Amino acid sequence: MPDKSEYKNPRILLIEDNKDEAFILIYYLNNHGYIVDWCDSPQNAIKTAYQQKYLLILLDIMLKKENDGFVLCQQFKADPVLEEIPIIMLTARSSRKDRISGLRLGADDYVTKPYSREEILARIEAVLRRKKNYDFHHKYQELLESSDDIVLFLNEQGQIEEVNRKAEILIPELNKTKNPIHLKDIFQEIHANSLSTMFERVLDGREASGKSWKLKNPNIPMKSVDVKFIPLHQGSHIISVGCILRDSSARENIVKTLEKRSKELREKVEHTSEKLQGVQQKLAISEKMAATGQLAAEVAHELRNPLNTINLSVYLLQKTVKSPAHKINEYFEIIKEEIKRAQKTIDRLLEFSKKSSQERRFTSINKTIKQTLFIVQEDLTISNIDVFQNLSSIKQCKVNIDEMKQVFLNLILNAKEAMPDGGNLYISTKMQNDGYVRIDITDTGHGIAKDDLEKIFDPFYTTSSKEATIGLGLSIVQSAIERNKGRITVESAKNEGTTFSIYLPTFDSTEAEETEF
Repeated sequence: MPDKSEYKNPRILLIEDNKDEAFILIYYLNNHGYIVDWCDSPQNAIKTAYQQKYLLILLDIMLKKENDGFVLCQQFKADPVLEEIPIIMLTARSSRKDRISGLRLGADDYVTKPYSREEILARIEAVLRRKKNYDFHHKYQELLESSDDIVLFLNEQGQIEEVNRKAEILIPELNKTKNPIHLKDIFQEIHANSLSTMFERVLDGREASGKSWKLKNPNIPMKSVDVKFIPLHQGSHIISVGCILRDSSARENIVKTLEKRSKELREKVEHTSEKLQGVQQKLAISEKMAATGQLAAEVAHELRNPLNTINLSVYLLQKTVKSPAHKINEYFEIIKEEIKRAQKTIDRLLEFSKKSSQERRFTSINKTIKQTLFIVQEDLTISNIDVFQNLSSIKQCKVNIDEMKQVFLNLILNAKEAMPDGGNLYISTKMQNDGYVRIDITDTGHGIAKDDLEKIFDPFYTTSSKEATIGLGLSIVQSAIERNKGRITVESAKNEGTTFSIYLPTFDSTEAEETEF
C-alpha cells in the first residue's frame, strides 16, 4: 500500500534572509522529495507557519539582527500550536555557546555553515524519523488513554509499572501507594495459579489470555474481565509485558439473561406439554363418558321394565294375600324399598346419559339456591344439619336453571352425606372483580383425603361406602358447570370439612342486574 501520509512528501519551512543560499537549498531538497516554503524575515515567519502544516523548520540564527533566530526559536516553542514542529538551526557561527543556547531554547539540531548538502539532508532525515516516531507514539498514547479497556505495563516480575487513564480510575489501589503493585493483587485468589502459568508463557515470547476473571475490588463497575497478555520486545529481548483487561460483565449478563430465558422457555414448553397431556386425558375421558353414557342409558332402560314388573307383582300380591302374616308384610316393604333404591340408581344413570337442554337465560343465583334449599330443608333438619346462608347482592348469571338446581342439589346432598352425625352447612355468594360470581358450599364433615381430591370429578369414582352410590354426582356437576361457561374447584382435608367453589360469569347488562335475594 502506498504511503499517503504527510511523511511521503514532507513540507519544510525555510527561514533564511540570504536569497542565494535559500534557492540553492530549496533546489537541492526539492530534488530529494521535499516541499520547501521560504520566508526571509522573522516578522512573517509565525504567520507563514500557521498557513501550512510543516514537519520541520530550518531556521537561520542570524537574520536581520544577530540574535533574531534565537528569539524566533523561542517564540515557536512558546506557541502551543507550533511547539511540536522540530527546528534545525543554521548558522555560520560555530561557538559552543551558540549551539548550547539554541538547544536550550528547544532546537532539535544544529548545523554550522558552510555545510555539505549530504550532511544537512542526513540531519533532516534523522530529525524527521524522530518526529515520525514521536507522532506515532503520541497517537498510540492517545489511543491508550481514550480506550475503555484497562491497559497495564508490567515488568518481568509481574509488577505494574505504567497504566492508562482507565486503569487509574477503575483500580484505585494504583493511586494509594508509591510502591509497585503486583498484578495478582488486583485479582481474586482463584486466578493465582492461572496467572503464574500465563505469565511464564508470555516471558517465553507467546501471548496468553483468560476469560471472565474476577477482580478483587467489589466496588468497581467491572465485576469480571477478559485478560490478554502480550510480550513487548526490543530486538530479540522481552523488555516488558502488556496486559489488557476488557470488561466482560455485559457478556456475562447477556449469558445469564439467555440462560434465564432458556429456562423460562423450557418451563413453558414443559407446562404446555403438561397442558396438552391434560387436554388429551380430558378428550379420552370425554370419549369414555360419551360411551359410558350411552351404555348407562341402555342399561337403565333394560332394568326399568323388569323393575316395573316386580313392583306391579308386589302390589298384586299384597292385594291377593288376605291378612298376611306380619313377617310377610315386612318382606313386602323390604322389596319395595329395594325397588325404590334401584329406580334411584336408574334415574341417576339416565341423568348422566341425558343431553341437557342448551337453553340459558339470566337467572338469580341466590333465588335458585333458596329454591333448592327449600326442597331439602326438612331432610337436612332431620339429619341435624344447620344451614347458614350469606348471599350477597350479585349480578344475574346467564345459565340453564334446571342444571344449576341439579348442581346445587347434588353438592348439598354430598355435604349431608359427609356429615352423618350432623354438622353445619355454609352457603355464600359474592361478586368478584373479574366479573364472576363465586358460590361457596362448605360442610364440616369428614373431608376428602389428599389422594382422592384429584379423582373426585372422574365418572364412577366415589368415596362413599353406601351401596347405592355409583359416583356420578360430581361428574354431572362439573359437566353442567362447564356447559354454563363456569368452573368448579374443591378444597378439603381429612376430618376438616370440604368447600366446593363455583365460578359463573356475569354480563354487564341493565336487565341482568341482581335486585333480589
